[in-house]
Amino acid sequence: MHRYTKLIAFGIALILPMVLLAQNSADTITTDTSNSPSRTVGDTTVTQTTTTTSSSPTPTTATTERTQACTTLAQRVTTPKASDETTFTQCSLVLGTLGQSITAEEAAETQAITQSRATWDKVRTEQFMQLRAHATTERQKAAVEKFITVMNSAVRIRKEGVNSATATFHGRRKSAVGERSSAVSSVYQHYRAWTEEMSTKARTACLSGGTEESIVAAIAKSREERVRSQVETTATSCQNPEAVLNERSTAIAAERAASIERSLAQFRAEAEAARAELRAAFGLPATE
Repeated sequence: MHRYTKLIAFGIALILPMVLLAQNSADTITTDTSNSPSRTVGDTTVTQTTTTTSSSPTPTTATTERTQACTTLAQRVTTPKASDETTFTQCSLVLGTLGQSITAEEAAETQAITQSRATWDKVRTEQFMQLRAHATTERQKAAVEKFITVMNSAVRIRKEGVNSATATFHGRRKSAVGERSSAVSSVYQHYRAWTEEMSTKARTACLSGGTEESIVAAIAKSREERVRSQVETTATSCQNPEAVLNERSTAIAAERAASIERSLAQFRAEAEAARAELRAAFGLPATE
């Protein structure tokens, strides 16, 4: 019995390392047994294997650093010039301020007109009441009511004419500023698109082996051809904000004055006719 026990123990000791060896071989890519330690089990020498796993190569540090350097270079050489950015920023502020000024002028004028009208409406109402008090005959009373109706209609038409002319005047001034603002915005969008395009080209040129000097020179040449004149024109147009309106202000003001004069002329004609008829009803000459 003791003999069989020793044989079984010997068999286990012999087979177990072989099973472990097979399992390690299945789970690894390569094995190396040249320097593996060994041990003796009974009369058998068993070699213990040491396994190593291979790995895929990683990108070289030089390539990564080159890519980062080119990205940094592209950002540095294509960053919008501070003077260009200042031009667009200041121009936008100037035009915005001018637009606000026009709006404020319109509001102030509208308020002044409204107050003046309220005063004269009150005076006119009092005059109408005095006329009614002086009318004693049916003919006079009818003439007074007709005069009041005609005058109220003439005043309403005059107000509408003045309102329309005033709104057109200020509206066209705002449009002039708005058009200039849109033009500046369009130039700025073009400028930013050009900057982004140059950044992409600079990075590509750098990765292809281009020097910083050659890249900077190419960008300067492109700026001269594609954006310089637009930036300078934008700066010039915003140096004097009122110059934005000079081309149109005279014509706009003249048209406004002519429109208001037409309304006043119509009012005066209707008022004179009504006044002559009223004077006749009171037995007075048509003119003083």
